[in-house]
Amino acid sequence: MKIIKRLLGLGLSYMLIHALLPASALAAPIGTPTLVNQYTAGTQNIVAVAEAGNGEKIILWQDNDRGGASFIQLYDGDGNAKFSSDFYVGMNASGISADLFGNFAVIYSEHDGSQRDVYVKGFNRDGTVKFNKIKVHPNSSLDQFPGDIAMEDSGNFVVTWTDGTPSNRSIRFQRFNSSGQKLGSYVQVISNSGNLGASGLDVLDNGVIVVSYYLIINNDADTWVRRYSNSGASLGSATRVNQYRSGPQIGTGITHNGQDQYLVYWDSYSQDGQGWSSYAQLFNNSGSRIGSPFRLTQTLVSGQPGVRVSMSDSGVFAATWEVDNRSWDSSHIPEIRAREFNANLTPKGNEFVVSPTGEFSEVSWVSINANGEYSISWRRYDSTNNWDVFTRRYTSIEPNPAYTLPNHVQVTIPSANVDNWVYFKVVIPEGVTSFFVDIEGTQGNADLFMRYGSLPDLLNYHFLTNEPDSTEYLGIGNPPPGEWYIGVYADTAYSNLKLYVNYYF
Repeated sequence: MKIIKRLLGLGLSYMLIHALLPASALAAPIGTPTLVNQYTAGTQNIVAVAEAGNGEKIILWQDNDRGGASFIQLYDGDGNAKFSSDFYVGMNASGISADLFGNFAVIYSEHDGSQRDVYVKGFNRDGTVKFNKIKVHPNSSLDQFPGDIAMEDSGNFVVTWTDGTPSNRSIRFQRFNSSGQKLGSYVQVISNSGNLGASGLDVLDNGVIVVSYYLIINNDADTWVRRYSNSGASLGSATRVNQYRSGPQIGTGITHNGQDQYLVYWDSYSQDGQGWSSYAQLFNNSGSRIGSPFRLTQTLVSGQPGVRVSMSDSGVFAATWEVDNRSWDSSHIPEIRAREFNANLTPKGNEFVVSPTGEFSEVSWVSINANGEYSISWRRYDSTNNWDVFTRRYTSIEPNPAYTLPNHVQVTIPSANVDNWVYFKVVIPEGVTSFFVDIEGTQGNADLFMRYGSLPDLLNYHFLTNEPDSTEYLGIGNPPPGEWYIGVYADTAYSNLKLYVNYYF
């Protein structure tokens, strides 16, 4: 990727923005659910969803009828699938994570006839192998069970797993660089003679590793979280996340915002009556609680909801879960629901149904991009006795989202006061050789910022021009595909500013 400069001429399509409209009270679905898997016979089980730093998402699933063969599909920010067929990544994959550019790694387990081991394999965005399978842990005569994988924008990643026997288990993690080489030795998070399991893993933008797990002591199952530095050093003892302790508090996961505040979420039984609900707790970047646990779901359900949450850089987030009340009502058809939340942790509205009415749906995942646009993926049972994977996109939760622009467009920004920002998003497809953004104005001073994968600000950007007037331009050669964000900053107040966007193959 290189920077090139060029001032574009006029004669482009014209668009006038009188005002960038704020997001509605609730985001709206974009079209109907999309079938993910191309092979539709048999049982396709959704396993995980990874959100790359460039706004792309990668859906991972297994086909039970083909012995646990695992496949992925990558979607760009406009919902376009990259691969023309199901892309095979190995057998029995159980987790996936991606870097800034859409390169990804999967974890999976293999049984050699005597014990089970955990492996990781890396792929480039185009599907070529980045590094071959690597055993995550040292050799052992005991079974090893995969936990989770979390990858940084740089491509460095962490894998958790559970080691030992049912009566004496340990949770461990290992750090890797982007080439799949181990960084130091494994770290043991907890060793316990009772029941425990690794449930959640995240790596914050500052490199801090956060691991969550459940632990059963005296018949109480609680959710715990522990922090480590990017070198694997402990940053204090474990913290019990849930405050309500009667009944199971399990099924945890972790997500974070751009300030390295992280949200731990879990399913809770009997806290709100005889049934399941789901909760979350926010922590600051030092590991201290922000407020108290708060409820994500509104309606009690009879089956464990399996809640999943994804948070954007600004802190807005979406939660999704399964509603299965068949133990209360044999005629009930399981469905997928979701709910949106503001950055201050208040809900934007009520929970709503994601899956089409009357379709047996379960096991959902959510992924969100820097602009607050999100998608929910799940598996659905059909009348031909097959299970398929579906995904559905939603518009932005953000109160002031970036305005999405097509190629070859001219936009007029009527005015902006000093220190105000106006944001735009452009989804660059594969094969683009040059990408140009220009602003032209005769009044005031506007500065042009660009950032790949996230909204720019005064401190965080990839490209910047700050001439003493409002005529500025940027050109990028061979830009990586994905979401590019343009920020126009008012160094002084301006009016009637024209912005041009063009990219070429």
